[in-house]
Amino acid sequence: MPKRYDQDPTNQGIVDALKADKKDPSGPYVWITYAAVQSLATALERTGQR
Repeated sequence: MPKRYDQDPTNQGIVDALKADKKDPSGPYVWITYAAVQSLATALERTGQR
């Protein structure tokens, strides 16, 4: 299992947003999915695509 990203203070904004939307921020796939989308967005920015 990956570490509990929801307990890292730097992720508090995301945790609060998930909780406000009545979603569980501690799920094991939430942070993996977030990291994957973040990586994809970075790659698209670097190639200049939208």
